[in-house]
Amino acid sequence: LCGLSICLIILFLSFLAPQYSELFINLQIPLPPLFKAVDRLNQIIANFYLSTNVVLLLIAAPILIFCLFKKTLLQIKKQYSNNPSDILWIFGIFLKGNYSIQEILEMINFSGRSENTIFSCFKKKFQTTGLFSKSFCRYFTIPSIDQTLLKNSEQSGNLTQTVLDISKSLSETHHLKKMNLLKVIPSACLLFVSLLIFLFMGSTFLPLLEGLGNLNF
Repeated sequence: LCGLSICLIILFLSFLAPQYSELFINLQIPLPPLFKAVDRLNQIIANFYLSTNVVLLLIAAPILIFCLFKKTLLQIKKQYSNNPSDILWIFGIFLKGNYSIQEILEMINFSGRSENTIFSCFKKKFQTTGLFSKSFCRYFTIPSIDQTLLKNSEQSGNLTQTVLDISKSLSETHHLKKMNLLKVIPSACLLFVSLLIFLFMGSTFLPLLEGLGNLNF
């Protein structure tokens, strides 16, 4: 639907609008506001010595490249995500392997500078206080109930299983939010396409029919 919307816009700007503008002029019918805006846009582009096709190509090329190579581009990412659920999952897995928290902190490294900064602050906080839950909740946002569970589990010595459970809960919540968003996006895109079609019909055929009705043959 997003691709269809982009194609409709490109088709309208590059081909349909100029054709209909020429038709209106030949029939001596006043140009509708939309076509006046498109003609003005073409004039602005011409003033910068760029053709409409070049501008459309500059707009379409990055979108096309991203669509074709999206999978590859998304695979070029940091080794670890600075997401609380991912970090807790990493800690849970390594704690199950009998690694200490300090050893895990030394092993984890992010490629992003800002992520490393946040994690370094968390690391220094833990080294100062010796409290994993307090340090983690200071720099990473998780629900208050999970904060309480994390603190209680650290005190009771059941930290390993708790961090894995919280990580799973956060991942499921994040997934649910994405699924709810994905339910809205198709409807929004369909509405956008419908508005584009309605705009094209309203700005093209209605003024054309009205202008033809006023002509004397």
